[in-house]
Amino acid sequence: MFVLSEDTQFQVETEEWARNAGVDHALIPQVFWQIGTHTQPRLGLTILAGSQAVFNPVHVGENETAFFT
Repeated sequence: MFVLSEDTQFQVETEEWARNAGVDHALIPQVFWQIGTHTQPRLGLTILAGSQAVFNPVHVGENETAFFT
């Protein structure tokens, strides 16, 4: 089972155009946790344009189903 939580390890990759946009990424991170305001209020991972969160591979067995939202 894969559960995304604040303890989940991931790397952030950002496109060059987003890195060079004049933003101080130490002050304004590209990937961060926040409470959702447009859905049920729950903690979620927010990923800004030009970036991605990269997780370790998740194994899904032959008779299992994976669902990501």
